Amino acid sequence: MEFDGHIETSQIIALLCAQINQEDGKAGLVRPFSPTEWSTLEERITQSSWGSPNALAGKSADEIREMLDICHEEAARIAALLGRGVQLGIELERLDNRGIWMLTRADSAYPVKLESRLAHRSPPVLFGAGPYELLSEPGVAVVGSRDPDPRGEERAKEIGERCAQEGLAVISGAARGVDRLAMTASLEEAGSAVGVIAASLEQTLLDPEVRSFLLDERLALITPFSPSLPFTPGKAMGRNPLIYCLADYAIVISSARDRGGTWNGATTALKSKWCPVFVRADENVPEGNKALIERGGIPLDLTAMPEDTGFEGWLESLAKEHTPRPVRPEAIQQELF
Repeated sequence: MEFDGHIETSQIIALLCAQINQEDGKAGLVRPFSPTEWSTLEERITQSSWGSPNALAGKSADEIREMLDICHEEAARIAALLGRGVQLGIELERLDNRGIWMLTRADSAYPVKLESRLAHRSPPVLFGAGPYELLSEPGVAVVGSRDPDPRGEERAKEIGERCAQEGLAVISGAARGVDRLAMTASLEEAGSAVGVIAASLEQTLLDPEVRSFLLDERLALITPFSPSLPFTPGKAMGRNPLIYCLADYAIVISSARDRGGTWNGATTALKSKWCPVFVRADENVPEGNKALIERGGIPLDLTAMPEDTGFEGWLESLAKEHTPRPVRPEAIQQELF
């Protein structure tokens, strides 16, 4: 993979922040830097006489401690992580043979939307497969339950098809239910999709249908976690902000109330105002949908879409016309991740 002239900085970020294998950070091993930790360190470096993370290359723990004015333990942690060069090189070659690439914040292809919306919380490292250019294309996040009601299934498919017709990528979590229904509907209509996955990227790539869409260069899969790590609820929660922050608009098809990944992601997105959040509002929607509208979600009834209006244009006009309802402070319990 090429790093567009930032190879040294990209390597430094990867060495300090990438989880190379499932053992990283466990007892007795050095823990990679989190997004906020890396942002803090990067700021300290740029304010020092070194000026750039590149200067860390080849430095001892004592040199790092003295120049950055940090404690011995933190300097030793940095030096130890920088010493993973051979291990990282072997791992990246192994992943490349499986069709998996890596992007860091230093790369020009890194999605601007993530940096601008998440700032210091944007993942320093992303692993992925498929055309990473899709990460910067206009898109609509479509999220919802793994077991949606029949009307919800229909709406997820319809939105996927409309996105394909207008050249909008469907952005979702690639999980069973609403996510896959919308993504597959778009891909089957010759559209595109971006999946921000919480499962193992390596295992996901073994799916023949997934590989077919990847070969057509209409699907991109990404994860901020090690590609070999299996699914965990924590990973599912951690990837939710990326889904919303990569999108121009988001649509919640179905959500439980006060629980679950869809609720967590939607309430956080509403509070953070990453993008306009629409919520399905046709007949017999789940209670969670109604509660999200009470919290500022924009009601969306696809049957009310004017025939002479494009889907994206309609969403834009609804977002401009929407006046959020006042929200009781005690009604919002969801904190930023």
